[in-house]
Amino acid sequence: MKQKGILLFILIIYFKISIFGQLYQNAEIISLNNTRIKTLIKTLPKNKYDEHLFIEIYDSVHGSKKIYPKNIAGYCINGEEFKSFSIYDTIQKINWDLFAKVIEKGACELLYFNVFINEYTTFYAFKLNDEKFHHLFTNDMILDLAPSHYKYYIFHDEEVFKKYFALYFRKCDLIARKIEHQFYNISLLADMVKDYNECIISPSNHTH
Repeated sequence: MKQKGILLFILIIYFKISIFGQLYQNAEIISLNNTRIKTLIKTLPKNKYDEHLFIEIYDSVHGSKKIYPKNIAGYCINGEEFKSFSIYDTIQKINWDLFAKVIEKGACELLYFNVFINEYTTFYAFKLNDEKFHHLFTNDMILDLAPSHYKYYIFHDEEVFKKYFALYFRKCDLIARKIEHQFYNISLLADMVKDYNECIISPSNHTH
C-alpha cells in the first residue's frame, strides 16, 4: 500500500512537470540596454492577439509575471525574435505598444504582427536604416507612421505598387528593375525585402 502511495506521488509530480514543460519554454528576454537574460516564457496559441501585447515569464523566486513591450527591447523563443514596437495613433494621440516578430534584418527591417480589428488582421511594418518611423502594410494599403506627415497609399493596381516600391528601394538598381518588371507582387513583400538586404551588401548592384 505504501509503495502504491509513493508511485502515485511520483506520477503526480511527473504530470505537473510535464504540463509545466508544455506551458513554459526556454527563452531569452532582451533588456532595454540589450542584455540577454535567460528565462522561461509561457507559450500561447498560434495567432492569439495577446502574444503581441505581453509575455508571461516564470522564475522560481517570483513565480509568473507579465512583461509588456515598454519594459524590454524584445525576446527570443524557438529560434524566433520578437521586437518591442510602438504605433502612434494620430486620432487618440497615444502610442500603442506591442511585440512584433522580426522577419528580416539588415538595410531594411521587416516586422510582423496581428491585431484584432473586428477580426484578426495581419500587419507588416518595414523601415530602412536611415528612417526614423516604420511604414505599416496590410492587405492592399500602406500607412506611413511618421506623426508629422501621416499618409496612406492604396494599391488598387500593380502600377501603384510598382511606383511606390521601385522608388522606395531605389538604392538597389537590381531590385528596382525587378519591381518595375513585375517580378514581385504584394504577396511577396518578405522576399522583396530579403533580396533588397542581400543586394545592398553587394556594391555592384547599388545606384551610383
